[in-house]
Amino acid sequence: MSIYKFISIISIFAFSFLFPQDVTLSLNGNDLNYESSTDIAGFQFTHNGCVSGASGGDAAANGFTLSASGSTVLAFSFTGAVIPSGSGTLVELTGDISDTCLSDYIFSNSSGEALDVTFDDGSADDGGNDNNGNWDGDPCSMSDNTLYLNGNDIYYNSSSDIGGFQFNVDGTTVNDAFGGDAASAGFTISTSSTTVLGFSLTGGIIPSGCGVLLQLDTNGPGSSLSGIVMSDPSGSALDFSYFVDSSDDGGGDGSDDGGNNETASVQVIHNSASPTVDIYIDGALAVEDFEYRTATPVLELGTSFTVGIAPANGDVIAEFPFELMDGGEYVVVATGLLGNTVTPFDLAATSTTFGASDGNVGLEVYHGSTDAPAVDVL
Repeated sequence: MSIYKFISIISIFAFSFLFPQDVTLSLNGNDLNYESSTDIAGFQFTHNGCVSGASGGDAAANGFTLSASGSTVLAFSFTGAVIPSGSGTLVELTGDISDTCLSDYIFSNSSGEALDVTFDDGSADDGGNDNNGNWDGDPCSMSDNTLYLNGNDIYYNSSSDIGGFQFNVDGTTVNDAFGGDAASAGFTISTSSTTVLGFSLTGGIIPSGCGVLLQLDTNGPGSSLSGIVMSDPSGSALDFSYFVDSSDDGGGDGSDDGGNNETASVQVIHNSASPTVDIYIDGALAVEDFEYRTATPVLELGTSFTVGIAPANGDVIAEFPFELMDGGEYVVVATGLLGNTVTPFDLAATSTTFGASDGNVGLEVYHGSTDAPAVDVL
């Protein structure tokens, strides 16, 4: 019987990405609109008597039961259906509706866990062109460490080398992202309907400077970028924001520069003798054609995320939610066999310490053989 000892030497390159607030709501007339980074399994909110009815929207389209009382709107599914992550009209309300008459939003995912909800009343600067009247349109004249959406081009100006990035595109749906200096640097660029992320599996970088980071294919023009997270080649976060004119004080620009958010360092190892797979993080394709006995770079993730596993170019067949400690370091190992009831496929997470110090390199041994007994490591 063969014994396979899986040894992982942590890679020296990394990238950071972060996932935004779970659900953002806004009101357009009597339509309650949403943008969500996760599936919605139910919701409830109160009102001061302004709502006389609730119907339609993506809630009805996904088979939710909707009810409106004199003080509450409630929606859920008897069959376990969800409103998929994305954006659109959540529900159409009847009555004299305003953002001040709605409150106490409670949303949950399919596990019954509460989702973070914010309401965008439009009072904040949307990060658009109105504050850029003094700008000449050249990305190299933007403020240091900023991004800007100009049509379908993402401009950047960075005083540091870039090792990875993620941001949300507001006000539209993203179909694809490509080209620019990210593609020239050999970055892998992935998208979901609202999020773009880029990194290099080979340690490539985008040198400090300015230009077009990448180009977008969207369903109509976007309004801004938010949830901006950038990292340097060592995986350390860069302080980036959405570009506004220098006369603006930089506050209230409606964008999230990724500060003050909890993160954990994670490396994923493919140790399941199953097909080559694609890895999704919260629904976005993160690693394509991930082969057996290979490992990702160290990923800087939010502490709460879901890993999806799919056969290469196929649909997701298994999802694994993770709740990790802020600042923690973890190795996640894919083990077992797909469709095998004796050694079923699973993701196993264990804490670790990445990096080297005083000339010493960390070395971890993981026993990932599905057909071998316990062993001694000498």
